[in-house]
Amino acid sequence: PSKQKVLVVPTALAPFEITEADVPKPEAGNVLIHEESVGLNPADWKIQEFDPFKSEYPFILGFEAAGTVVQLGEGVSSLAVGDKV
Repeated sequence: PSKQKVLVVPTALAPFEITEADVPKPEAGNVLIHEESVGLNPADWKIQEFDPFKSEYPFILGFEAAGTVVQLGEGVSSLAVGDKV
């Protein structure tokens, strides 16, 4: 697919929103993962509520995830398409 659902903070200190974003192509040294499970941790709501990093918006949250590698970026040799991560 070319689109994915993402949880974002659209502007500083705004409530969470679910929206669509383009599925990125993995850059060198990165992999693209089909995420099958995504979790929020305490840092996520603190970012939303307090904006400690003065982030650029919209800011995508949900950094704890598990899934399957679907595409490799250039130079990736420690993982393979189909690996569970």
